[in-house]
Amino acid sequence: MVELTIHKHKEIKMNYIYKALPFKGNVSELDPSRVAAQLTVLINSQNQEGWEFYQINSVNISVSPGCLAALVGAKSFDQKYDMAIFRKTNEEVQNSLLKEVDNSIKSWVPNCPQCGISLKVGATGCTSCGYLFKE
Repeated sequence: MVELTIHKHKEIKMNYIYKALPFKGNVSELDPSRVAAQLTVLINSQNQEGWEFYQINSVNISVSPGCLAALVGAKSFDQKYDMAIFRKTNEEVQNSLLKEVDNSIKSWVPNCPQCGISLKVGATGCTSCGYLFKE
């Protein structure tokens, strides 16, 4: 007897939407554990809203002087900010991909290995030639 094995695989790549929040630890004395605790609070609060912590990035912003400051010779300067980046799956895109995979699996029809006729998914044998599949 011939054993019929059906494999259907399609890789699904998750798409994400992202959210950036400025993060600046506030402490009266240099204590990394207090800053870590503040970051933990931010991460956990966003997690409760469905956002996954992704990474921390630094962003440089060029700050231009105001009108009066520019008159007295002030120049623009760069300011560095840390941004906590969060992400979540774009459910609409994800559900669309899953539906596409589901539809492609449903539309795939196996053929009898003996006579080649199309079979119904889940069939235990061929109604045309009588071939029975090994269970």
